Amino acid sequence: MFLSTFIFPLTVERAKELKPNTRMVLVGTVQNARTYVDEQFDAATINNPLEVTIKKYYVDSVLREIRLVDCRTGETLKNFRVN
Repeated sequence: MFLSTFIFPLTVERAKELKPNTRMVLVGTVQNARTYVDEQFDAATINNPLEVTIKKYYVDSVLREIRLVDCRTGETLKNFRVN
């Protein structure tokens, strides 16, 4: 699992303008043409009478960059390189 915090300076006004139109783009290389699937099942119990099935899909890849992009203009706001 990949957890990180990305910080870059913006004015409050610019942040409010960009927030609804900012997208994260992952740039990397797919290692092989296979999709992995994992499934988790939790049966219903008296305390939790809801049966839950979660399916997760994975693609084996190497992440090179994370880009924040303004989807209106296509402008790259910030590049984060992954080492």
